[in-house]
Amino acid sequence: MPKLVRSLPFIALGKNKIQGLIRVDELDFIFEFEVGFFKKKVKEIRVLIDDIECVEFKKNIFKKLLIITTHSLKILRDIPGNNCGKIEVYILKENVKIAEDLVRFWQLKSSENSLDEIL
Repeated sequence: MPKLVRSLPFIALGKNKIQGLIRVDELDFIFEFEVGFFKKKVKEIRVLIDDIECVEFKKNIFKKLLIITTHSLKILRDIPGNNCGKIEVYILKENVKIAEDLVRFWQLKSSENSLDEIL
């Protein structure tokens, strides 16, 4: 069993800027973020790893982005900042290693699932 990735803090921009965490377990990516203006609540959205089409990490001098794309528009609809089944979240410099680990974890799980389908 692969070692699970630590929680990854992120910032997403949409109608409103949100801050949250991405965690993973064996089956899901778990997005946790605050919603509400005066009375903030923490919302948790679980996305099955099998529903994720691609996880990429892009970085340059100016920004570090984790891009998660799903097979359906419905999957990310409750996460602010999503766009056509894709969410781009900004990662702080000190969390680059965690973001890279998260991408590798998804690649490993995706490969395992592909092998299971073949066998």
